[in-house]
This record gives sequence, structure tokens and C-alpha cells, in this order.
Amino acid sequence: LLGFIVIGWIAAVYSYQLAFIVSGLGMVVGMIIQGLFGQATLGDIGEKAEQASADDIKKIASQKVTPAEKNNILVAITYSILAMLFFAVFEQMSGSFLLFTQNNTELDIMGFSIPPAWILSVNPAFIIMIAPLATILFAKPFMQKVDSAYKYALGYLFLFIAFIIAAVGSLPVENDITYRVSILWPTIAFIFITMGEICISPVGLSTVTKLSPARMTGLLMGMFFFFMGIGNKLSTELGKFIVSNGDGYFNGFLITALICLGIGIIVLIIRPIMNRMTTLDLNK
Repeated sequence: LLGFIVIGWIAAVYSYQLAFIVSGLGMVVGMIIQGLFGQATLGDIGEKAEQASADDIKKIASQKVTPAEKNNILVAITYSILAMLFFAVFEQMSGSFLLFTQNNTELDIMGFSIPPAWILSVNPAFIIMIAPLATILFAKPFMQKVDSAYKYALGYLFLFIAFIIAAVGSLPVENDITYRVSILWPTIAFIFITMGEICISPVGLSTVTKLSPARMTGLLMGMFFFFMGIGNKLSTELGKFIVSNGDGYFNGFLITALICLGIGIIVLIIRPIMNRMTTLDLNK
């Protein structure tokens, strides 16, 4: 939250080079704090790893994947791919959305010019506010029937709403590429994107962990983050499409919204198949 505000201000007032330097120094300070105080918080967690004998390692390596485990792995891969597609759209916050904010959003408020990067602080700010409420809500008995697939579909629905809002907000830019709309348009869109992130990011991590055979948890979690990396790469291609589709942003935002709606519907269609493939309870 503070990083977006401080670094965004430095980039706007001074230079991107200085902003990168300060970002790097901030990371170093964070590592020093972790090294000095992290273990005091964690206690003895991570101090000693259980030593496995050569025979134990050989035994684990020789274990074959059972049919049930194979189905769980396939479902985990499906959730990872769906997360990849989500993050390809989610990362538009720091891509096409940021360009839209910089070039076509009114940033002067009461005589103060807001650095465009400050809009990114909406995401962590609302995570801090919404995440505790979402945790309480998901723990309610009536939410136990809402499994991971439903939460994924809900996340894509929030993305759909966010990009519809962005598309409507960008309509005036179609007629005048220099027109600046209210900063409320990207702000409200960011709130819905953040709600989508809460439905998918922690849920995806938890679901893949549950589906992973114990001896393969590290591998499948690595796969999840690998797909997230691909999603970040895809986000650059999607961003190029959005900013180059027409004179403004309307067409790109609208098409992206419809894609998100389509993926959400697909998730609901394949949900029964995924649930039949695994015997695990993914409602909790």
C-alpha cells in the first residue's frame, strides 16, 4: 500500500530510475528485517528439517501415482490454468488500466495532481478491508456448499463487472482521445477486481494444496506459480490488444469483460466433472 504511494510519487516527481533504486533498497530493508526478527516470530519453525534416510527417499520415489491421485492432479492443473487466465486479466491493473488512468483520467483534485501509480494502492487497501470480511463470510455454515469452482466463477463475475464499468467509463474517450473521465471509474473497477482476486488467489492456493499428493505438494505448488507466471506474460499480450483495439479503450475493455463472463460460465459447466473426479471435500 505505502509502496505504491511512495514509489509512484518518486517516479512522477523525479524519475523512474530513482523509483527503481528506492524499490530495490526497500526490498533489501525487508530482507534485513526478516533476518533479524523473522525467527522470533516463527519460533522453531523452519530451523530443522526432518532428515529422511536414503531408503525412505528411494521408497517415496518408487511410489506410483494411484488413479485417485491422478484425477486429483488433473483437477489441480485445471484450477491452475483457470488461475493463470484470471491473472492475465488481473494484471491489467498495472498495464492497460494504468495507461487509461494516466492518459484519460482526471487526476487533479482540489489543486493536487495525483500520480497515476497511486491508483494501484486501491488494490492493497481494499484487500486489507475486504479480506477479513470474506474470511468471516466463507466460514459461515451456508457457505459450506460454495465450493472452489463456485468461488472461481464468482471471481470471474467480479472481473466481468469491473471491465464493464471500465468500458462504460471509457466511452467518452472514443469520441475524444484527450478526454479525461472521473477517477471514480477506474477506482470502482479496481474494487471489483480486488474482490475477484480474493475469490481466486487464496482459494486456488488452498485447493491445489488439498488436491496434491503429500509427496508431490511442492511440485504442484510450483506448477501453480509457474502458471501464474505465464498469466503475467499473457497479460502483456492482452494489454497490447486492449490499447490497440480502436481509438480508445472501449472495445478492448468490453471484449475482455465478455471473455471473463465466458470463462466463468465454463467453470460452472465443468464444475460437476471436476467434483466427480475427486473424492476430496473442496467446500472448506
